[in-house]
Amino acid sequence: ILDRRYERNILGHDMPYQYDGTGYNPTRKLADIYLDENGIPIGNSQSVFQGYDTFESEFQNRDPRMTMTMIIPGQETVRVFFPNDPIANWPDFPQRNANTGYILYKYMSEDPIANNSGQMGDASLFDYDRHLIRYAEVLLIYAEATFEKNGAISDDDLDRTINLLRDRVNMPHLTNTFVGTYNLDMLEEIRRERTIELALEGFRYDDLRRWKIAETELSADIKGIKIEGTEWATREPYSLPSFQSRVDENGFLIVETSRVFDPQKHYLQPLPTREIALYNENGAELTQNPGW
Repeated sequence: ILDRRYERNILGHDMPYQYDGTGYNPTRKLADIYLDENGIPIGNSQSVFQGYDTFESEFQNRDPRMTMTMIIPGQETVRVFFPNDPIANWPDFPQRNANTGYILYKYMSEDPIANNSGQMGDASLFDYDRHLIRYAEVLLIYAEATFEKNGAISDDDLDRTINLLRDRVNMPHLTNTFVGTYNLDMLEEIRRERTIELALEGFRYDDLRRWKIAETELSADIKGIKIEGTEWATREPYSLPSFQSRVDENGFLIVETSRVFDPQKHYLQPLPTREIALYNENGAELTQNPGW
């Protein structure tokens, strides 16, 4: 609906990440949110999810948006510093950031120059357009607001919102019958669709706060690929003791712990001290938000 246009060597911009450095890495949480190709959550006994045994298995038989957001390990793409031929992608090469073990594909251009991560020092190369408002976001807002207002959503409203998005990737429609058949929660599925469609576009933090589940989600450990009992256990750097000692009880890599979200404080942002002083100088009474 609305974007910001850029043109190489005329008007450039900074990327929201360093593509081949220390930028966005998809997480275990995001990877597991994607449905299987039949629209069923992977934890459901009827799912065709292929498990985690191989480098590729968890990407198989999934919502196509998963592999539009993440690169299957070993898949060849054009990359920064390798402009002539596609090169195989692994978590530690060529992106040089093993972190969660997942590799970002979203935002990557087929033009290797446009993939310049900023380490060449020329922001004018970042010339892809910035999407400010996507039609998908409008549809997702409508679906969520309809359910929150009425406590339900009709199949007609699902067809004019979420199912338009699913049609683009040939995913089965979300319907009330489908939700009942697989014992799903409609609100959770609407939120799942928003998370999948808008993944890594800057919505998640505010969504978790708006849904009032941030103290649970943002306090949880960040996890990555499954190492124990999989092919990853035989490939460096994940075969090294420094990685193999950082797994949970199910063999998944633990990337970050001791995260904190205080519901008494963090649902609000701090008011700028200067603004408080300015209001109070003019006779108004403005106090700082709780906890700040």
